[in-house]
Amino acid sequence: MADHRPVHILIILLSFLSMVATIIFHYAATFTIRELLQIPKSWYKSNATTLYQTYKLPITPSYWTSYIWVAIFVFQVMWLGYALTLMCRTTSDKRVYLYDQGFMPIWLLVFFLLALVCHMAGVFSYDRNQQIATTFMYVLTAASLVACLVVSYVYLYRHGGELLRDDLELDVTLTRALVQNGLSMYMAWSGFNFALSLAVNLVFDNGLKPKDASTIALGLLVFFIVLYAVLDIVVRSKYMCYTFSAYLVGMAGLIGILTENYEAWERNTIMTCIVLAITLLAFGIKVAFTMWRWRTCPEPIMCSEEMKKAMANKPVVPPTPTSEQMLYPWYQPQPVYYMLPPPEMPYQQSPVIYTSPPQPMADVQTLALSPTENQVQVLNQIPSQQPVYQTIPAGGWTGWVS
Repeated sequence: MADHRPVHILIILLSFLSMVATIIFHYAATFTIRELLQIPKSWYKSNATTLYQTYKLPITPSYWTSYIWVAIFVFQVMWLGYALTLMCRTTSDKRVYLYDQGFMPIWLLVFFLLALVCHMAGVFSYDRNQQIATTFMYVLTAASLVACLVVSYVYLYRHGGELLRDDLELDVTLTRALVQNGLSMYMAWSGFNFALSLAVNLVFDNGLKPKDASTIALGLLVFFIVLYAVLDIVVRSKYMCYTFSAYLVGMAGLIGILTENYEAWERNTIMTCIVLAITLLAFGIKVAFTMWRWRTCPEPIMCSEEMKKAMANKPVVPPTPTSEQMLYPWYQPQPVYYMLPPPEMPYQQSPVIYTSPPQPMADVQTLALSPTENQVQVLNQIPSQQPVYQTIPAGGWTGWVS
């Protein structure tokens, strides 16, 4: 029987509770949520809406893009809730609980906890107008989430064969849909906010012109998008083949910039359109490549060496006995080969069992027993070859020879 791992369980619970706390502190930056939750006023020095207007730049997206955080937090809660369910489920042979199966290792949760701590630190540093600290916290948040994704991709690919071997295809799908896509959108939006925070820092702390700082931030976004697309589509496609959310978040943020700051033929507007076109192109290539892969090898794990090893080590689970087997223990529905006794053998020494199966598979024929009579019923002709006999005493059937 499987045993629990207390440290792993503790970190799963701590991650879920930390996520709830992060959501509360994130939205408590506005007066409405702060008053609703009765959070002490001394915890916050400013209001998020006021700061949005104070640090507005030519690439600051529309305020509606703040609702992207809602989708991000929903995905985080969903995959953490899924992680909680793994504490109550075991593999088919009851060897281990699923959270200890390897595809959601403890390091994934540790890096995620670090990302949440950095996120909360960034919220409070932004509230206190500490732009350098805010930029640094966004960098650490994005880096921690990148580490989460790397761990998730590698360990799912490494242990996914064991899940498929145990008929747990749904868990592979949920890990990709909730865990990896949820972390990917969180990482992408943190990187987007890092570029904006860097531009704010360059303007308000270093005296750079807003347009120039915005151009630098857009150039940084181009670098991030191209690097991610190359890794996603070319270098590590077998790991990231079903992760799409980063492109969607990037497109939403860039559209938010255009809807808020569009000026015909203005430098940053043109550059934003170029970045959006690159993102759309990368997303289109990603979709086309995924569709092609779906036709050739829809499950990359099935093509891996790890899957071959997992299938080679698949435990043999005996089938559930049928009603005939329970009533007649000697009755077996699987192919067992029998031969009638030769004429020189007395009947009381029959039946005899053919202990090696016929060789030509195209001509495989079987015999079956009549469980109510002491005889062998011939169903089809057996390919001619020298049989091997075993004598069974008269008076009934005594067992089988495999």
